[in-house]
Amino acid sequence: MTLQNRLILTLCAALALVAAALVYAGQRQTAVVSRALSDRLLQDQAGLMASTSQSAARDLAAWLQAALPEDPTGRTGLVGAMRGALATRPDLIAEFYDSAGGLLFASAGGQAPLLDRFSLRDLLDAGQGQGLWLGPGLASGLGSPLGPGRGPVILVARTWESDEGRVTLLLAAPAGPMFAGLQAQLGAQSLTLRDLRGRVVPTAGETDQEAGAEMAGVLRQPAVEWQEKTLWLGTPVYGFDGRQVAQLSGFYPLPPLPATLPWLGLAALIGLLAALITGQQLRPLNAALICLNEGAAQGSGTPSLQQAVETAGRNRRRIEEIQLQSSRRQQRQERLIRAEIRKLASALDSGGRDEMLDLLEAGRGQDGAPRDELGLLASVLGHLSRRIEGQHQQLTGMIAELREALVTRARLAGLEQELSIARDVQLSMVPETFPDVPGHRIAGKMIPAKEVGGDFFDFFALDADRYVLMIGDVSGKGVPAALFMAICRTLLRATAPYEADPARCVRRVNDILEAENGQMLFVTLFFGIYDARSGVLDYVNAGHNPPLLCRHGGAPALLPLTGDMALAVMGGEQFSAARLVLAPGDLLLTYTDGVTEATDPGEALYGEARLIALAQAAHDQGPETLLETLLADLERFAAGSDQADDITVLALQHMTGGR
Repeated sequence: MTLQNRLILTLCAALALVAAALVYAGQRQTAVVSRALSDRLLQDQAGLMASTSQSAARDLAAWLQAALPEDPTGRTGLVGAMRGALATRPDLIAEFYDSAGGLLFASAGGQAPLLDRFSLRDLLDAGQGQGLWLGPGLASGLGSPLGPGRGPVILVARTWESDEGRVTLLLAAPAGPMFAGLQAQLGAQSLTLRDLRGRVVPTAGETDQEAGAEMAGVLRQPAVEWQEKTLWLGTPVYGFDGRQVAQLSGFYPLPPLPATLPWLGLAALIGLLAALITGQQLRPLNAALICLNEGAAQGSGTPSLQQAVETAGRNRRRIEEIQLQSSRRQQRQERLIRAEIRKLASALDSGGRDEMLDLLEAGRGQDGAPRDELGLLASVLGHLSRRIEGQHQQLTGMIAELREALVTRARLAGLEQELSIARDVQLSMVPETFPDVPGHRIAGKMIPAKEVGGDFFDFFALDADRYVLMIGDVSGKGVPAALFMAICRTLLRATAPYEADPARCVRRVNDILEAENGQMLFVTLFFGIYDARSGVLDYVNAGHNPPLLCRHGGAPALLPLTGDMALAVMGGEQFSAARLVLAPGDLLLTYTDGVTEATDPGEALYGEARLIALAQAAHDQGPETLLETLLADLERFAAGSDQADDITVLALQHMTGGR
């Protein structure tokens, strides 16, 4: 036997072993798939049966709750309400029982009750329940209160207490539609329900003859039986009281199982190709062996042997040349692929580019020679594809975010422009110049914490001698506080000319603000009417910071509070006025809490003590200089901290003793 034939026989033997292994593996796979399929179907059949019956019971309970009144008036009211509800559901059966189990009402008069007396007693003791029920009169469908062949029911029981005693309602609905839907969900060829005696129970249209058929027994545990083209599954069915009432049998078509014949054919084809290729590759060696044998048979053998050796050498060199050309061609292709991968990697971000280059170099040995170059390039191409896809998704997301940011920025720019206009409008409402009051100097300044704020001040003339001085602070900041400030200032300016008494003026404005205060804002206010001829100031302090009175030649002191509440808190509030006299050289400094509650980087407050000390040193220099000094000191104190509240100051100084 030649070497070629021996190798072919060896391949055939190996092919036979592979075929045997495939047959064994196919049988094992069929057994595993069959077991997994039956277990899954058992779980589905038992679980869907339980969940479907509970869902049907909940639906029936919900209908009952909607159909009956929440507070029925005695047994008669319950029965009457149930009669009216059953007119819309003729498929339902209702029975009322007293606490002793006596039947009070049955919508299916003259037929067997829904429950036997033992089950009824258990249910009356429990008070309520719901679920599937399969009683003695329902199992065969003969004499069933739902009619012949109607089968099991979904039962809901509810109990009410009344002056006439306890009354329990049993409401039943046919379970046939539920079983039809269950069969469709499971994909079964058929579903059969058997009671505990083994009799078929009609569920969706079986005849009474079919219902009477019995089987040898009923299984209490799940069971599986493989038939020729179907799978039989049996699972217990439990009633509303948790006890088994029946067995559900389902027949399922068997899916096609994995076949080993295609694999055997494929293995045979591979073996045949391997034998042909091996025979083709061994043809030069076989020719050389024939030459050697012929030379040995001729006797001398030298010329024929030498020729055979030369032929074998030529064949070997040709094979080596072919292999070398193939290797060079493959190397050129690999270099080209590497170059293209590097170009694609250069389009990635720095992290992705470095990762791709590291993967390309990871496949080379210590001498720089590639190891499994094609496998390496395939792996790198896979990583590169995922990287490019991820970068594309990231870029798409960034473009979407950029578009949203541009829209938001445009809206923000419009809002900032509107707030800038509102700031200009608000600042135009506070006076930049003051009335010329002989013998007096007035100065005021407001610095909002935001674009608009809630602080305000004003100084205007009522007549030739009397002037109104006011400063206020609205709770909150921003646009709501600014609007409330404008309303308050306008009301005060409109009311002051008609009320000579500051307390009555403030009271009228407070009542108006409180009546229309939907935002629950409030405003602290120092409001005074100043007589420039006499230097008398009648004022009301409605919850505002006490002004600082700097007497000429004396120490500054805070004015006593009048004990009044802030405006817009409570309607009908009474306010009290106080009086002081400004002598020549005296200065009155009013301010908001943005001055005393200014903070440094360490969250320390500016405070009243520091304000009094600064006024002691600078009040003799006039109100303008005092305000400039105060604002500069506040800026130094804050040391770059954000301004938390509006800063507003107003100063009045009596320069001479008369007008």
